[in-house]
Amino acid sequence: MEETLSPRRACLLMAGALELAAVHDCERMIGEFLLTEATTGRFPSPAELERRFGPTSQIV
Repeated sequence: MEETLSPRRACLLMAGALELAAVHDCERMIGEFLLTEATTGRFPSPAELERRFGPTSQIV
């Protein structure tokens, strides 16, 4: 993550992921998604996480 994202972007991503996980009770799904994405060197934006795991999404 350090090699790909600026410290600010990494912080925003992790803070957003933690909030979504706590509020929507999907810690495992978000964690697995982030690990899978990290293995490819890709990190989603907070907006992408919100679309994928937020309250109006169909969890994929």
